[in-house]
Amino acid sequence: MLKATGVSAAVAEIERVAARFGATNLPMGQLLLFLAKSVIDHHPKLALDVCLHAQSLENAPIEATLIAGSLQDRLGDRIGSQASMRVIIESDAAEPLQKLRAANLLVRFGDQEVALNAARVAFAAMGRPIEHAATLLYIAQVTADWHLVAELTDQLRAGYNAGLIEQINEAPRTHLLWCDDEALNLKVLNLWSKRNLPDPIRPSPEPEPLTGRRLRIGYLSSDFREHPTARLILGVLRHHDRSQVELFMYCSGWDDGSQLRKDVEQQFENIHSVAALSDEAAADLIRSHQVDVLIELNGPTRAHRMGILRHRPAPVQIDYLGWPGSVGGRVVDYVIGDEHTVPVGAERLYPEKVIRLHPTYQANDHAMFKRAPKPTRKEVSLPEDPSLQILGMFNAINKVHQQVWDTWMQILRDVPNSMLWMLDPGPAARKSIAQAAQKARVPVSRILASPKLPHALHLARIQCCDLMLDPWPYGGHTSTADALFSGVPVLAMEGNNFASRVSAGLLRAAGLDSMVCKTPDAYVSRAVELLHNPAALDAMREQLMEHGQIRSVFDTASRTRQLELAYRVAVDRACQGLPQQHCTLALAAPQNNSSAQLTSVSRARSDVKSERLCNSELVLVASAVRSASKVSKCTNGSEQKIPMVLVCGPWSSGTSAVAGMLANAGLQAPGPYVKVNDPQTSATYEMKAFQGVLRELASEQTLRKLTTPLVALQRLCQFRDEVLSQAISRAPEAPPLMLKHGLASLFLKELCALFEVRLVGVLRPHEDIEATRVRRNWLPGLGQQGAEVLYRALFDHLVNSQTPFHLVRYPELLAAPSAEFDRLMTFCGVSPIDAQRQAALAFVDRPASAQGKK
Repeated sequence: MLKATGVSAAVAEIERVAARFGATNLPMGQLLLFLAKSVIDHHPKLALDVCLHAQSLENAPIEATLIAGSLQDRLGDRIGSQASMRVIIESDAAEPLQKLRAANLLVRFGDQEVALNAARVAFAAMGRPIEHAATLLYIAQVTADWHLVAELTDQLRAGYNAGLIEQINEAPRTHLLWCDDEALNLKVLNLWSKRNLPDPIRPSPEPEPLTGRRLRIGYLSSDFREHPTARLILGVLRHHDRSQVELFMYCSGWDDGSQLRKDVEQQFENIHSVAALSDEAAADLIRSHQVDVLIELNGPTRAHRMGILRHRPAPVQIDYLGWPGSVGGRVVDYVIGDEHTVPVGAERLYPEKVIRLHPTYQANDHAMFKRAPKPTRKEVSLPEDPSLQILGMFNAINKVHQQVWDTWMQILRDVPNSMLWMLDPGPAARKSIAQAAQKARVPVSRILASPKLPHALHLARIQCCDLMLDPWPYGGHTSTADALFSGVPVLAMEGNNFASRVSAGLLRAAGLDSMVCKTPDAYVSRAVELLHNPAALDAMREQLMEHGQIRSVFDTASRTRQLELAYRVAVDRACQGLPQQHCTLALAAPQNNSSAQLTSVSRARSDVKSERLCNSELVLVASAVRSASKVSKCTNGSEQKIPMVLVCGPWSSGTSAVAGMLANAGLQAPGPYVKVNDPQTSATYEMKAFQGVLRELASEQTLRKLTTPLVALQRLCQFRDEVLSQAISRAPEAPPLMLKHGLASLFLKELCALFEVRLVGVLRPHEDIEATRVRRNWLPGLGQQGAEVLYRALFDHLVNSQTPFHLVRYPELLAAPSAEFDRLMTFCGVSPIDAQRQAALAFVDRPASAQGKK
């Protein structure tokens, strides 16, 4: 058995094994290739290193380049992967199957025509074998070659009917794009699971009772980056009750440096990369953290690391959000859906138990943001004719097939003053679409393709759509939520599996049942009816913008409370030795506008209004959680405000020293805290959640506000009610809350409206601030430039308000910390004990060299 963990050790080990078995005559390249294939699933980083080493050898096998390219894509090196695939396509030494597999990756990088042509030739050279038809099918779907799609799906359908499922070996994702026979879907998925996820290797760790401690939740994904899954799960991460749960991030992908990645990381107390670890090592890491429940966010997608779950690192393992429906059940206990995506009776097909949320399983982060102003048509490159009606379609082109396209072309023919607006599908797909439009007697000029935009700009531009068209059988998920949030009605077909029911479920949850169709004919009729009646569309838009029911679709606070309750119930049952059970959550009507929280089942049964077994299903009816969109508390002047000491000042001005002094003196300083890569700053005492809110409201780069005062007030109110209220004590004798962040100076008016603020301003010479910024290699806005803006905002507020304030001159604090400490304690109204005083002074009593660099 191979014990090596690095490529050098692996090479030495395989040489030893080869010598032992008399196989020294075999080329080292072939031996390394065998090694790479043996570890590719459970240790992808080692497999890649081995393949790259094999490529450096004389007479290197071409297969090493193919495997290396696949792993480069999986681990985030898209440029390297694309180059590797091109080598395969252009190589005379590559076999047809190798070229077909290379084309399957190359098409993802935009080389559509090269990939399609190479794949066609390779598939024909192989004799069109059914076991590789699905590989070519994916390429045909991405390039919108719907004639080829029809040929291949007919071949696959005939194979399934003939009982050739094991020979076909179709990827679950490709299968869902054309087939919504849920029974067949699950057979395909179960076969994939059997081949890729053999029986669990280890038993689950013993669950620990939850009484008196926080629930430890781990989230595992390769998509903690600019990706729809990250965008959806961010809402849950923001709303987790940190007094009740501890969060662990396990990233099996890569850090793309995006703002979304940074936003996700800010929500976790514990961040770990498992991309370079083997499945076993990653599982050991997770197990060492004593995680109670592990949430897998990929499902059977190409970058998954579900092999980690074979080692059962957590007592409860759940699949959520990244994959629609069952994942085969072998390594997962539960999957999460709702009453629409998994209707009553459908759960009998699932090997896992199903947790149903209400009113939709989908979580998202939309409610955290204000809708952007609607741009003009000219600004988004649309025709300016006001009589022209815009039909939007912003799903990936591989979700579209001939029947869907024919249906849309029928709508365009029946409504002459309309056009179809879609994402640019790529060069080969554009040619296919143009030919399909001409064949359908629709001028190509009535179809407009636009490039992908950053998410905020995308949400703004789609407001220009009159109606959004959803494909089938694999309909929109994130794209449907985007449209509804932007106030655009969506027309959808309801299918027969999870993936084909998501759009319909979101529409029904939003009260738009009339937008759900059962047949293509009904779809055309409904679209034409609406487009001939603009008033009806306007009424729907108004409903989406104003009606309370749509807010429940985006009420991620409620969804998160449901998830936390479901997690706790699952762990509680495991602790009691009870079997897993289907679980449906519903919300009882709120009592007197209360915002009762869902807490540990083991300690707070009062939050669960009823818990019963019904047809072998656990039914939980939980207290309603106040919708995140309600802001009535923000304007309630009679409500007693939370006392808060707010530490203000630019970055590098000494605010961390002052905040640390106050926290050590006993003020409430809730975490987790932001960390900085500076040995001179041992702790910032800057609450991550507070930083996250302020970053939504203003830019750290430009120091400009990104929203209106009202929206800022509402968002800070939401932070107060949903985060701080759970993180601090409100007892009369409790010390005041302490918060700090550079951007707080821009929102002093709003903060003072919500809290009983005592303002501590930290002053430091601009040249010292700039010197620290340079040493830290931070952006210009975090030095002297930022200091000028933030000090101006601070003093403008002090001059024009009655807010109590105290100014701390950082050089004087370092020179005489004891005197400044006494003044601060008097201002804050706090009387620390001797131990607290000593800890506070010790925090700022540093060597002179460190003080000068602070």
